[in-house]
This record gives sequence, structure tokens and C-alpha cells, in this order.
Amino acid sequence: MERITVSSPSLPVRAPLGALLLLLVQPITFAQVYSAFAEGDRCQLIRAKEHAVLVTEGCTSPVGLCVEGIIAGGGWINGKTQATILGVAPSVGLPGIEPDTTLSVAGDRTIVTSHGSLTLRFTAVFDTARGEFSELLRVTEGTGKFLGATGTLYLTGRLSGISVEGDFTGEVCLAGSATE
Repeated sequence: MERITVSSPSLPVRAPLGALLLLLVQPITFAQVYSAFAEGDRCQLIRAKEHAVLVTEGCTSPVGLCVEGIIAGGGWINGKTQATILGVAPSVGLPGIEPDTTLSVAGDRTIVTSHGSLTLRFTAVFDTARGEFSELLRVTEGTGKFLGATGTLYLTGRLSGISVEGDFTGEVCLAGSATE
């Protein structure tokens, strides 16, 4: 094996310059890390499962569609959930482009946890032929720990008969720190 030796007249200059650069960048890095942890105290990334069913009893939806269930594995949002469909449009509002079996849906969802409740407005696309859906949920209000909360969640899943199985992702941020 041949040994390679590297020599450079500029090496002594680069080493102190590199050290100086590290010293200048290091405070910024620490500030960014501190900021990420401070944000982490009041924000939580969500990865959760929804297990729910379609319900008609007690449903206040103008189109007769409500969902009730539980959310598990979601940290702050573990608890009971209820969704009320407020409106439905066939063909996702795009007749001639999307089939009538693909619906555009809008409604309200409430998540009740041991920390308080979180209310979200959602828009969704539901492919009734495949039983698949995708929701975009925006936090609109909250109580308890969630008072003043912000955030966006995404729910994707399947409907089979009256059973709804889905996966939540996204982020919820509290108005204060998580320890308040």
C-alpha cells in the first residue's frame, strides 16, 4: 500500500481561519438549537391513529353524516373525536373532470382530551369507489391547554362499511409553553 503525503503552504492559514469560522458560527448554531427546543416545548408533531365509525344518532349534520371515535398514539391529541360533515359536492366540484363518486367534503371536528378540547375545520376529498379519503384540518379554537392553539393536521384513511381507520399527521402549537 502506497502512502500519500499531502503538503500545502496554505494549510497553516486555513486551520486558524477554520477555527475562527467555527467560533463565529457556533453561537448561531446554539441559538438555533435553543430556538428549536423552545418551539418544541409549545409545539408537538402529531403521528396518531384514528379508529371511528359513522353515526346517525345525535348527528347534527345537515347532510346526515357524522363520525365518532378515538385517537391513539397522538400525544397531546389522544382522546375522543367527533366529526360533523357540513357539506358535500360530487366530482370534487369539478364535473366532467372527476367522477361523481369522488366527493369534496367540508366539516368540523372536535377532539376531546384530558388536556382540553381542540376544534378543527376540515376540507376533504373522499373517493367513494375506493373507500379512501384525505382531510386537511386547521385548528380553529381550543379549551384548556389548547386555548389559543394553532396548527394543521392531515388525516388519510379508509372507510369500510361504517368503520373508519385513519392516520393523523401534522403539528399542534400551544399559545404558551407546554408546561403551563
